[in-house]
This record gives sequence, structure tokens and C-alpha cells, in this order.
Amino acid sequence: MSSFDEKVALRSFQEISKLLSSTMELPEILNYILEEITRVLGLKGGTIRLVSPKTNTLEWMASVGVSRKYIEKGAVDLDKSVADAMTGTPVLVLDAGNDPRMQYPKQAREEGIASMLTIPMKARGGKVIGVMRLVTSEPRQFTMDEVDFACAVGELGAQAITNARMFEELTKELKYFKGMVDVAKFW
Repeated sequence: MSSFDEKVALRSFQEISKLLSSTMELPEILNYILEEITRVLGLKGGTIRLVSPKTNTLEWMASVGVSRKYIEKGAVDLDKSVADAMTGTPVLVLDAGNDPRMQYPKQAREEGIASMLTIPMKARGGKVIGVMRLVTSEPRQFTMDEVDFACAVGELGAQAITNARMFEELTKELKYFKGMVDVAKFW
């Protein structure tokens, strides 16, 4: 278990916060978030997956420190270890290779994942739009400071996702209205 350094965490949080007003693309921001939290907490890696309302699964958005094979192991359902996280509660699985809540325990063992902390990513209003899963190569309990830091970073990630979605929607509307203006010019 690593000791949590509040000063390092605060600097990391500040850097992540600055990205929210940057011109970086969403995948870059999410990967940066994962790189930072992995570095600060001394983790093997992590993933960010977003809820797909169409399939009731979590779709991959970003990852650090895990293989492509692990990411592509199959659809991640909104039950098992994710169910509690979908209510807004962080979930710790100490033994990812044997915990009955794990959907893919064999793949977790093969990937060398010992423990997994699932952090809900909440949009404005508290709606969970995805999860950030943080993984370790050794069994690990997380301190409350570490969980609080991970939750705060998860909220920044959710804010980045929400902002990107709003920007995308506004861009579509702008293109639509520009098309309407272009058509009106011919009348």
C-alpha cells in the first residue's frame, strides 16, 4: 500500500482541472486523467467506461496500464461489481480473480489484476454516466483519502464528458441552422 501524498494529489487535481477549459479532445483528457490518478495512487492502471443506454452496458472510452485484450474481453454489464457504483457508491473488490461480483474474473487473473476500485462518474444532478475502474497488481485496501481523491477526479472526468457532449450537440444545432439559412437564401 502506498502512502497518500495530499500535496501531490492537490497538484494533480489542479492540473486535471485546467484541462477542462483546454482545447484537448475528450479521449486525450480522459487518458490524462487516468495517467495522473494511476501515478498519484501508484496503481497498475485503469479504465473509463460510459453507460450506453441502448445496450445497458459500459462502453470503453479510455485506459491506461491494461492490455487491449483485457479491454476487448466482452461487454461490461451494468450489474455485478458495477451495480453499486451505478447508484453512486464507490465499490472495492479486493480479490478481482475470485470475487463473485466480477463479470470477468478469469480475465482479471490473466491480466494480473488483484484489486479493483470502481468509481462512479456523476454528471450534474448526480446521474451516473460512467465508471472509472482503478486496478492494482497486488491486493490493496484504499484509504478514505485515496477514495475521496478518486471520486473528485471522477467528477472532473464526468464534467469533461458532459461538456464534450454539450459542445457536440451545440455544434450539430449550429450546422443545422446554418443549413437552414443557406436554404432560405435561395427563396
